[in-house]
Amino acid sequence: MTVLAVLLLAWLGGWGCAYFNTFYNAKRIYAEAQETPRARDGTASSSTKDKYDKAIEKCEALIASYPDSKHVDDAILLIGKCLYETGDYSGAIGRLSELDTLSSDPTVKSEGRLYTAKSYLAKDETDQAIPFLQQIVDEDPEKASDETLFFLGTALVRLGNEEQAVKYLEQLAVKYPRSDFRVKADLEVAELYAERGEYDKSLAVYGRLKNAILGEPEKIRYLSNLGKVYTDKGDYAEAVAVFRELDSYTVDPVEKAAYLLVKARSYAGLDSLSVAIDTYKTVAASYPRSMFSAEACYRLGGIYQDKLDSLQVAQQEFDKVAGEYAGSPYASDAISKSSALSKLLRLRASLESGGQEDQAPVQFDLAEIELLQFKNYEKALAGYRKVIEDFPDSDLAPRAAYAIAYIYDTALGDSTKAVAAYEFVSTRYPYTQQAEFAREALSRLGHSIPEPPPRAEEPKTAAPPKAASDTTSTGGQSKTESDTTSTGGQSKAESDTTSTDEKPKTQEQPKAESDTTSTGEKPKTQDPPGTETHP
Repeated sequence: MTVLAVLLLAWLGGWGCAYFNTFYNAKRIYAEAQETPRARDGTASSSTKDKYDKAIEKCEALIASYPDSKHVDDAILLIGKCLYETGDYSGAIGRLSELDTLSSDPTVKSEGRLYTAKSYLAKDETDQAIPFLQQIVDEDPEKASDETLFFLGTALVRLGNEEQAVKYLEQLAVKYPRSDFRVKADLEVAELYAERGEYDKSLAVYGRLKNAILGEPEKIRYLSNLGKVYTDKGDYAEAVAVFRELDSYTVDPVEKAAYLLVKARSYAGLDSLSVAIDTYKTVAASYPRSMFSAEACYRLGGIYQDKLDSLQVAQQEFDKVAGEYAGSPYASDAISKSSALSKLLRLRASLESGGQEDQAPVQFDLAEIELLQFKNYEKALAGYRKVIEDFPDSDLAPRAAYAIAYIYDTALGDSTKAVAAYEFVSTRYPYTQQAEFAREALSRLGHSIPEPPPRAEEPKTAAPPKAASDTTSTGGQSKTESDTTSTGGQSKAESDTTSTDEKPKTQEQPKAESDTTSTGEKPKTQDPPGTETHP
């Protein structure tokens, strides 16, 4: 071998070693940074960011020294990943876009699209991220990674495409049962089902996680949301058991406030009111002037109103809500409830002191508030029944009877009781507008009821003789009456009897004074009471 050949081989070997050593070191530094623990919110520490910067520096040096190398696309991909990890999402998107023209490696291009999508998601530009993720899956569905399926599923959740989201997340769980993303996917799917009110499906997914090995953050998330599902489903005892387990963990203060509110709801559902009240008061005291204290006051108002009938205390709690947090989703309703309670208290006071003639409308208004303002159906039913029982002949009785049927039919969904109540309205108040509505409802429910017989009319009177109905301009006197002037008050017929000494027979006039008016028309009868409105 000539000296020149030896020198050439040595130079090529040094070039290759330098090239691969640079890229190898860049990847090693990146891997070290990836293994460094993150803050609770997932951000990298300053020392970790320094490692990513060093990896970027080595990759940039490699590209500058060997721009025609076939591994330039690997270096660009690593730069993009480092920029993503440091939070420079726009920078990552810009560098990774170079792979579309520089790289012919499908694996590199696929990973570049994944990190581009993740960068858009981090920028909260979900609609920009989905096409990149969808392209990866569409190009080779069988090779779509667990990470790709996870981010595509969660991105679709953000955009409200729940059906497609569940499809990809469930696919992940089946294809990658041991993946860390599988656990995250199950948590997402379970929460998605819960938000849609499909609690049994949600619990089935949580069942898959029961024996899974979860990190502490995932375990807290799992227990917190599982307890909420049980609470929303009405399985309060199960919920309390889950929250007791959660109490053993050190939970972030914000997350703790949220789960304490749900825990208190569970105790209230079990009628453990003292525990529920204490828990709500703890939240209100520990998180003042916050969305959590506002909800705590709102829930307290509900307990005092619905469970304890302490309306004044309930009103005080509702009055606190907007002051605790004006932006609370409960603020507007709390104001409405406080106003309604104020009226309710006035009506109760009026009922206790008012006369008998004033009590029917007062009692009816009390029932209306319970139904329309508070959706308290049991109290509303009791109030309407009291109107019927205590004031059966009141104009409001048919309306109260129909309201009872309406509650069973529409609010409670009890068709059996609704039918019975509608039949009561139709038979007890047959000629009212409420009875017409009741018969329509019975027909809709498949229970026809005969129409009531025609209302009895006043007996028709015989037409009076013409002489009795012919009036003149003499102030309404009949012709017969006006002819008496020449006889000193006797009618002409009477004066004609003097020659025979016989009293002429006169036709008997029917008693019709109540059937005529000054215009000769029959007066209109008054509409039956309670027909003016639909309750």
